[in-house]
Amino acid sequence: MSESFKRYSKYAIYGLIGFIVLLIILSSCGNRYSKIESEMINKSKSYLDYSLNYVTLEDMNLKYDNCRSYSGVYYNGNNYTAYLFCDDYSNVSLTSKNITLFGNNPTILESGETFLEPGYSSKYSIEVSKNIGESKGLYFVNYVAKNNGQIIYEIKRLVIIRESSNDSFRLKDKQEINVFKGEPYEEPGFIARDQNGNDISSYVYVSGSVNTKVAGQYEITYTLSKDGVRKELKRTIRVLDLTPYIELESTKPSSSSNNISLLIAGKDYSHTILPDGSTSNEREIEYQAKSNGTYSFKIYAGNEYVLKTVVVNNIYEKIVASCTLSKSNEQVVANVTASGGYGTLKYSYLDKDNYSTYTSEKTYYFKNIVKETKVRIKDEVDNITTVSCSNPDIKIGNLEIHFIANGHYDDAILIRTDDKTIFIDGGRTGCYKDDINYLKGLGVTKIDYLIGSHVEYDHIQAQAYILDEFQVGRILYPVDIYNCLSTSYCENPEDSEMVLKALSRNNKVAETVSIPSKIVAGDMTLYFIAPWNKVKNNNNNNSFIFILTYGINSFMFTGDTYSPLNNLTTLENYARELGLNSIDVDVFKYPHHGNNPMYDKILNKINPEIIVVPNFHASKYPTEENKALINSRGIKMYRQSDSSTGNITLISDGTKISVYMNSSASTYKR
Repeated sequence: MSESFKRYSKYAIYGLIGFIVLLIILSSCGNRYSKIESEMINKSKSYLDYSLNYVTLEDMNLKYDNCRSYSGVYYNGNNYTAYLFCDDYSNVSLTSKNITLFGNNPTILESGETFLEPGYSSKYSIEVSKNIGESKGLYFVNYVAKNNGQIIYEIKRLVIIRESSNDSFRLKDKQEINVFKGEPYEEPGFIARDQNGNDISSYVYVSGSVNTKVAGQYEITYTLSKDGVRKELKRTIRVLDLTPYIELESTKPSSSSNNISLLIAGKDYSHTILPDGSTSNEREIEYQAKSNGTYSFKIYAGNEYVLKTVVVNNIYEKIVASCTLSKSNEQVVANVTASGGYGTLKYSYLDKDNYSTYTSEKTYYFKNIVKETKVRIKDEVDNITTVSCSNPDIKIGNLEIHFIANGHYDDAILIRTDDKTIFIDGGRTGCYKDDINYLKGLGVTKIDYLIGSHVEYDHIQAQAYILDEFQVGRILYPVDIYNCLSTSYCENPEDSEMVLKALSRNNKVAETVSIPSKIVAGDMTLYFIAPWNKVKNNNNNNSFIFILTYGINSFMFTGDTYSPLNNLTTLENYARELGLNSIDVDVFKYPHHGNNPMYDKILNKINPEIIVVPNFHASKYPTEENKALINSRGIKMYRQSDSSTGNITLISDGTKISVYMNSSASTYKR
């Protein structure tokens, strides 16, 4: 015989022996189960003669290792069925680490009684299925714990329905009742009837008492004695020693989590199921509440529990908000969305220059037309967050362009919307009083952009007084005003001297605008397209040409320019580079006070509907030839020399332009 054969034979023998041992174990288990059942049934027969259909091991004074006290036998009048609720042979487990059943198991009902679910607890989701009839019999309720769809555990509750009998002596409610120390005990009572269904409660003597002030086990005995027949029932009442105390660490507003403290006294305390489903058997517990809400703690003494709850409402998160602006029926409306903070949020809206009072309304109708605003949001403990909102499509009021008569025929042009003001030129030094009086008559206090069309005395000398009199923002020139004399981009000291001194004493700095450039001023956009090539000893040809757009309306300002207007291709190229499709405009400011010649090619390309000529004391401009050219094209021409006041005002709502002659500042005062 080979060695390998011997080795494999040995393994085969070992395997056969193991299999036989397994069969013996399984057989012995089955026999043991049958033996226990038989012993339970035999022992119980003497207990089932008094119309009681279910007896427990305790009733029969039977004990088995690891078996629970509610194991027992059910008798339906024909057959005996033993139910073992033992740890090693269990059909049902009352408490497991996964599911806790509340109430009695088995639950015993009489025919006609309705099964009411006593409840259960688990950190997993539970599926409950039952098929309980109304007639006498044995039924089960199945409890299946699942986690992510997978079955974790399954237990059962036995429901026994026994036949009602007129001849009945039984306890109402449970045979074993638990109450907590200090709570009142209410005696459920009993039912006693004879064979005819008559009440024989008067033949029942009740003895025993319960002191719920003292923890311990008490017994009530119910003795029926009538016609020589004596029956006795007992009820056990356990007064459980359990004193839970719970408090919130702080009720002050907080942006962090809050602690809930539990202190549990009493000898019967077993464990606590926390709000997150976890279990603790500690007597001192700190639980973190990370958000507002109601937190419930089930504090157990055995299978009985006290439910304690605490409400957390002092935790707040950072206020997060956004807002939108829209225009409705000529009013601007803000709508705010906000969350977080502590308690009720309130809102304050920036309405032009001032904030409104705080309100709980998330919608606000502005008194003024605004295209951008801020909203302050505060909670009940004065945490404040500010959120900005804007809508570039909202037009703020109307655009005004004032061609001001300033005592000469020099340019002085005021352009404004509700939120931005531009002042162009102003004229020579003798014009400043008329400029200032007109601006103050309009209610102007601040100039956002001061523009010199070119550095020449009869256009910018009066700006020195403007700088002294008004709050001025940016100051723009087409050439470097600080060095224009040395570069010959201005011709005489008087062209720049006065402005340079005013810049110095007002601590202001002038900017030189590069070509091409675009500047957004509120609802207005300025496109600077000339001069691209600075020339020496010729101030006029160093003039700005820029197009201002407001809505769909457009305006071209030209200073005293001459040559660049003849280079239309370059002007168009720079305009396109800045995002304009063409240099076609609605309004054209005639250059050089109406003194420059005009040509078809210029009017064809610029194609204005309106031409304004600042020529208050120079009525000879434009020449008759140029006037005829303009009139022949159907262009409306407005000259300052034709106005009784010398002032011309243009009003645009972004779509249409109205022109007003003989205007006065007081008419447009804000």
